[in-house]
Amino acid sequence: MTRDEATTALSSDATEVRLRGARFFSRVAEADDLPRIKAALKRETVPWIKRALLSAVARAEKVPGPQRIVEAPASDELDGLDAQKIFAKAAEEVAESLIHELAPVVGLLRVVLPRELNGAYDTSKSRLYLDQLHGLMTAIRDLKRANAVPTYKDFLLGELIASIIEAAPNPEGVAIQTAGPARLVVSADKEQLRLAISNGLRNALEAVRLYSIATPPRIVITWGSTQSDNYVVIKDTGPGFKGDPSAALKLGATSKSGHVGYGLALAQQAMLSMQGDIALKNDEDGAHFEIRWFRDNEDPVR
Repeated sequence: MTRDEATTALSSDATEVRLRGARFFSRVAEADDLPRIKAALKRETVPWIKRALLSAVARAEKVPGPQRIVEAPASDELDGLDAQKIFAKAAEEVAESLIHELAPVVGLLRVVLPRELNGAYDTSKSRLYLDQLHGLMTAIRDLKRANAVPTYKDFLLGELIASIIEAAPNPEGVAIQTAGPARLVVSADKEQLRLAISNGLRNALEAVRLYSIATPPRIVITWGSTQSDNYVVIKDTGPGFKGDPSAALKLGATSKSGHVGYGLALAQQAMLSMQGDIALKNDEDGAHFEIRWFRDNEDPVR
């Protein structure tokens, strides 16, 4: 694809054509490309195309203009200018360092505290705080996974969702209904998608345990595809999100006592890694969690 072809593609009515144009500029954008990229960004509505265009803007603003270029940078040097890639790598390294430092300490505390407190450990605040610390460690480990460069494979989405439901913590036996094409094959990073859906389902289960509009409480998971994207929707009959639903996507945001508040933020990061998107809103009968990602992921923007 040439620059002229990519510029024309940005104005196409076809989502997949615009995405190809946006991905082209995300790899090779220069300062002179900024006006056309920003114009496309202003009119674009598809989340993953907007992210590709934002990546192109970030690259173009860091690449010197033609009048200042002495020697064309190598392709691997250009790759290093990708802001998303830099952030993902930094997050992965920080998470790995934190896990390396925290894991031995938490492991020792789990052994020593029950001995020192004798039979009082199970009902002690020490166990409560240690469990919270362990939850934080799990969140950090998941953050490392969520920021990893995605590895795309084809698999049955219905089978993945079934395995997530089976593994979900649901001792109360909350009814989880499903609806979607059983043989729908999607292209995605399976573990990142599992992380996103699992955290969405866990949030729904925790919500209906606190309060449910319906009796008995109910969770419905639907999935499918459109001409350009795949989607998974999780709806619950819980109390819904407090205030602005998008605030729940921030790291550490939670309205639940004893929670570290990383679940939905991790779900969002996992989807961002796949150039996908996540949306939260309140419906009349509870909360609505939705993830979407592009159907053709052969050329991810990272």
